[in-house]
Amino acid sequence: MEFITSVSRIVLPVITAVLLIKCILALWLGHPKEKTYGYITDMLSGERYALNMWETSIGRSASCDIALSYDSISRVQAVITRRIDGWYIYDTLSKAGNKINGEKINKKQTVENGDIITMGKVRFRFEIADDPVIRVGKQKKKAAASKAQQRPAGDAQRAQASPGTRTRTAPLQTPPPAQSGRAKRPDSYTVETPKAQRKNVRRITQNCLVNKDTGEIFILCGNEVKIGAGRRCDIRLTGKHAEKLHAVAVLYEDGWAIESAGAGKTLLNGRRVTAPQLLFDGDIIALGDERLYFIVKTKTVS
Repeated sequence: MEFITSVSRIVLPVITAVLLIKCILALWLGHPKEKTYGYITDMLSGERYALNMWETSIGRSASCDIALSYDSISRVQAVITRRIDGWYIYDTLSKAGNKINGEKINKKQTVENGDIITMGKVRFRFEIADDPVIRVGKQKKKAAASKAQQRPAGDAQRAQASPGTRTRTAPLQTPPPAQSGRAKRPDSYTVETPKAQRKNVRRITQNCLVNKDTGEIFILCGNEVKIGAGRRCDIRLTGKHAEKLHAVAVLYEDGWAIESAGAGKTLLNGRRVTAPQLLFDGDIIALGDERLYFIVKTKTVS
């Protein structure tokens, strides 16, 4: 018995030390390394700020990824995003406004290496290195655009070769010479029959916020939808932790986005919203105790 006790006094500390070393190594090796995609350089102070995320919020608020102390800059001034086809800067409806090379940004604008971004009264130089992901994305986008331009010509040739067959043309911005000069909607297509009968088909898209607990469906319309417990809100919240104006859904060029408007927490798919975030079909917005699902519905009307 004494032998077992003496051995355990030696073996157990050794096993504990080995396990501790393994845990430390696992945490150290498994920690993801931060990758820097580019920089913005303050041309007044010379300070460089790294862009190491796909979306970087910039403003005077401490919750922004890059917090600045200039009075001419709004709390949330802008968001710089890295997409598969390049870099974009989004204006977050700031009072000071944003410019690229002296031209004012309208909602969003592409930004290239060496561009001068003016936020309020402060100028920044945008610097990025050659990104293979973006390079491949731009090549794919160009290839898709060239295919889209070649496809209408091929369809027109097939229609002329066999006028009695049924063909389905791709969406065109301007009608082909054989059709009437009347402009067509971009989301419509023409079905040609031997009797030359034509039907216009429209696809109507509705963006909704659905409360699955109560079954309520709120159709998003206009340019701005206020969400909160206040009487003037377009979507009323009844939860205990709901603010009078909790969040705002804003229609941008790329689609609807959610913005936090009050002191309460606004989560998008489990992550806190500190800057405008675009909404996609199936996204879950948590506002206090309530959850709203962003649903995109498409109807076909002939």
